[in-house]
Amino acid sequence: MAGTNDYLLTVDNLKTYFAIRKGLLRRTVGYIKAVDGVSFKVRSGRVLGLVGESGCGKTTVARTLLRLVPATAGRVVFDQTDVLSANKPELRRIRREISLIFQDPYGSLNPRMTVGDIVGEPLKIHSSAARQAVRSRAYKMQRVATLLSKVGLSPEHINRYPHEFSGGQRQRIGIARALVLEPKMIICDEPVSALDVSIQSQILNLLKDLQDEFGLTFVFIAHDLAVVQFFCDAVAVMYMGRIVEQADSEQLYQNALHPYTQALLSAIPQVAPAHRGQREAFGGEVPSAVTPPSGCRFHPRCPLAETKCRREVPPLQEKGPKTGHLVACWQR
Repeated sequence: MAGTNDYLLTVDNLKTYFAIRKGLLRRTVGYIKAVDGVSFKVRSGRVLGLVGESGCGKTTVARTLLRLVPATAGRVVFDQTDVLSANKPELRRIRREISLIFQDPYGSLNPRMTVGDIVGEPLKIHSSAARQAVRSRAYKMQRVATLLSKVGLSPEHINRYPHEFSGGQRQRIGIARALVLEPKMIICDEPVSALDVSIQSQILNLLKDLQDEFGLTFVFIAHDLAVVQFFCDAVAVMYMGRIVEQADSEQLYQNALHPYTQALLSAIPQVAPAHRGQREAFGGEVPSAVTPPSGCRFHPRCPLAETKCRREVPPLQEKGPKTGHLVACWQR
């Protein structure tokens, strides 16, 4: 995979809170802390996996990066531009250079539009007087046909509608749409979780091939650690709005340190009996994001929790000199 020493995306102490309003006057009585102090960096040409249970804040992070939801605090720098303070022209450029692939291949495509119009719509939205060629329908159709071939579909499908395709084919259409503006980064919001296992591998192989061909950078959101292991160079594990562990993919899978990460890894199905280990179990339900636990948010479910874990928030810090392996746990 391509890679340089430059960071294309830097996220520092990002927070996204949603106000809870009650009463006739809709007064704010509290906040849902969906993202609460998330920091990470993504090198150009690399893939960062953002992993965690449903509701941990992964998708909110993705939406905040593009200012689709407002950030409460923090800093996001993409290609040397501060996203959260960018003016309208700068934000428009950023949204051309960062594309999204959505989780639901059914709900993310307009059923009233043809494949040609769906894939080519970003060209229409982001065209300008200085880009007259982009405005022409002939150029758009040629560009769409080329991208359909790139993602494994026939250019003859250009006048068909989404209901005429399978789930895997619809996701390929979504991938073609994400590529049409030649982005530098693509955020994949669980792009294979709604697909059959056999189709998942095809889509992941396609994304790998496209990354190699176009030198793309990915933020890959998932809850399946097996998928992330195959596709990602580095992994950040989220729990209740915070990153609890972060490391290179190989290092994380060989030497997971946080009890939550260990439990997630133990839940990955293993075909070979020799590779099957004892499953790490933790009890209880995920606490409320409105009233999160004090100290380490995982402590109510953690078998290693002690008094300090209940009282003090563990910092995300490096374990070992120059390892790049970060973990937020008092017991590690």
